[in-house]
Amino acid sequence: MKLRLIAVLQDVAEAGALASSCGNQLKALASQHDCALITNGALPSELPSVPIVVLPLPSLHWLGRHRQVPRQVVFWLMVGIVLGLSRRTRGVDLVIVHSHPAIAMLAPLLRRLRGFKMVLVMHGDINDRPPGTYDRLLTWWYRICTAPAYRWADAVLALSPYMADLAIRGGAKPHRVHLAPNGLDAEEIGLEQLPPPPQGQNLLFIGRMEFNKGVDLLVAAFCQLAPQYPELQLTCIGAANGPYLQPLQRQLQAMGLSGRVHLLPPQPRIQLGPFYRDAALVVIPSRSETQSTVAMEAMAAGRAVLASDMGGNPMLVDSPTTGLLFRTGDAADFACQLERLIRSPATLAAMGRAAAVRHQTLFTRQRRAAVLRDCIDRLAACLPPQEPSMSLR
Repeated sequence: MKLRLIAVLQDVAEAGALASSCGNQLKALASQHDCALITNGALPSELPSVPIVVLPLPSLHWLGRHRQVPRQVVFWLMVGIVLGLSRRTRGVDLVIVHSHPAIAMLAPLLRRLRGFKMVLVMHGDINDRPPGTYDRLLTWWYRICTAPAYRWADAVLALSPYMADLAIRGGAKPHRVHLAPNGLDAEEIGLEQLPPPPQGQNLLFIGRMEFNKGVDLLVAAFCQLAPQYPELQLTCIGAANGPYLQPLQRQLQAMGLSGRVHLLPPQPRIQLGPFYRDAALVVIPSRSETQSTVAMEAMAAGRAVLASDMGGNPMLVDSPTTGLLFRTGDAADFACQLERLIRSPATLAAMGRAAAVRHQTLFTRQRRAAVLRDCIDRLAACLPPQEPSMSLR
């Protein structure tokens, strides 16, 4: 059955992983259904060729750092007006959004007036974020919207079993929660073929350099092990939170390790391949994680991963086959597991090979696209998730 689907995402050009997820989902669904996108502002080139409605959302720059909540409110009110008044939306089967506030604001009205089914793609949960992740206003906004969003959503697409459980505990009905992880292909990071086994002791971190991503744990472990392992190197790629990063840089400088730690700005995804090829181990010390794109990229590149046992990481890292997990926030355990891995190049190579196989079996875009289409078809037909146990397939 061919459906008409509308995806909605605010600030798609700046949304990072959310935009990538939205684009991949649209590509997967557009092969069988009529899809469109509602957004605002400039559009990244990697978006699929679907009809796009661009709303002229004001910047509200005069509000400074407090503009995020007002801009969200204005954007979703504009979306509601467009969907509520447009004659073309009468045939819409599903509206797919990537934000709890969107469901909380729009679902009660659009379901009653137009009979729309609203789908929430769950990229996070405010109750899972460490304190201080967002400013106080944005934290308050997410807190008041999260529970109503779970109650009103016709379906929640969770990126990992952990997130599915959070949705259910937050008020979503279990039969409305579908497990729909993202997928990716090695070509997205510029790798045409699997790299050779890793050489050396190069660690790779990719992500925002902030507290939530656990960079302080990484630096602490590196400082502990580096004197014993003179070949140990660390490359960090991502946007830096200056006040958070500066004391860590001073710590590295005081120990004479600055020359062995390379801090690089964000890189285009298509150019990340060489960094994965040169890495012996990919590290993900996050304190909160839904479904790590970096973990999937590492698998596609045939590299082992050391990650916190938080969120979606246990779904991606099949410990001890494709990598290891450490206790979230535990710097001592992180250092212990890190040393265990860097001391055994043969183990890292074997884990990398197993990771590549796991990626091909479960996390290619083609595989995840098929599962996503099945979720959408079952939702349109008012059927429950095929696997209530939330196991991967």
